[in-house]
Amino acid sequence: MASNEKSIAELKRGNERVLKSLADLKRLAERLPAVDRLPKTVAATIPGSVSDAQKGLDARLIDAVKRGDLETVRDALQSGADKNARDFLGRTAMICAVLARQEEVVRLLVMENADPNLKDLNGWTVITNLVIFNPPYSKKYQAMLDSLEFLLSNGAKVNSEDAEHKTELDYAREYENTEAIRLLEKYGAKSNPSP
Repeated sequence: MASNEKSIAELKRGNERVLKSLADLKRLAERLPAVDRLPKTVAATIPGSVSDAQKGLDARLIDAVKRGDLETVRDALQSGADKNARDFLGRTAMICAVLARQEEVVRLLVMENADPNLKDLNGWTVITNLVIFNPPYSKKYQAMLDSLEFLLSNGAKVNSEDAEHKTELDYAREYENTEAIRLLEKYGAKSNPSP
């Protein structure tokens, strides 16, 4: 009998902890902005906030972008995928295309008005990712320069700072990427004086 009473007491304490945790979560949720006021790509991370169909379309887009499957990218966009969809690391479709070195996909996303100025979880834009992950000795260096010029001439902004207060130009200088430095400066890039 004593062990049953002890088990019941332990269950009650466990239930009390769960109820307290739920109350804490409810208080936290009340302080969050309404889901309908959040950007769709942020709201998608909140359970029940974006339809499973939308999440599926966005995931299909990101997967096709990473594989360079231009036809599936077009189809996903025409079916309603968010052109600024993000992967689990906060990278936009355009950033994923740059990292996968899919130049044609980058151009398609620009033509579809995807935003080249959105940042990933590191605080890096598509331009920052291009500069960091395509050093002068890489095999696709010329393709990177072509993509860089294309993005800059189509609305990608420079002088975006990351969490370390570094700009795209700071990274280009760090990697001694003279051609990228030249292009960035041509479009008004400045170094942060105190990175």
